[in-house]
Amino acid sequence: MKNLYLLSVTGLIFTLLFSACRPSPEEAKKYNEEIIEIQSELVYKVENLNKAFETFDNQKIATALKITNQEIEKALKSSSKIKDFDKKTLLKDALDKFIVSVKAIADENYKEMARIYALPEEDWDKNLDETFNDYKNDAKISFDTAVENFSSVQEEFALKYNIKLVNIK
Repeated sequence: MKNLYLLSVTGLIFTLLFSACRPSPEEAKKYNEEIIEIQSELVYKVENLNKAFETFDNQKIATALKITNQEIEKALKSSSKIKDFDKKTLLKDALDKFIVSVKAIADENYKEMARIYALPEEDWDKNLDETFNDYKNDAKISFDTAVENFSSVQEEFALKYNIKLVNIK
């Protein structure tokens, strides 16, 4: 009986110590918000770039692409300053992968889309139109996948650290 009591007390102390070392939900929420601020700003810039393509205005497209590329560089710098959380980098790594994905989309898809838009109207034909639409569709699929991958890791983080995520859209 004495051994059972001692074992129970030891287990309780171990549980309290283990849980005391774990970050609080408030700390997890603050960390998540720091990362979401970077990710959200980049999503906003990509959405504005997509809207610029809908205007058919080469200057607006070029400006929006430049702003998006600047935001990508800013996000990379900001992300590099983020520390580990609970000795783990899962959410930060997801942010880094998201940023790299958006950079690839901007460099490969949006850049080509802007180049095509800048061509004189007489150079447009069915093949060029199809090429443009291929870039556009690939950009959308790649971006949606990047958002889904990031969101999946974020949901895992929220579950682990007992924080509630709010969908702002």
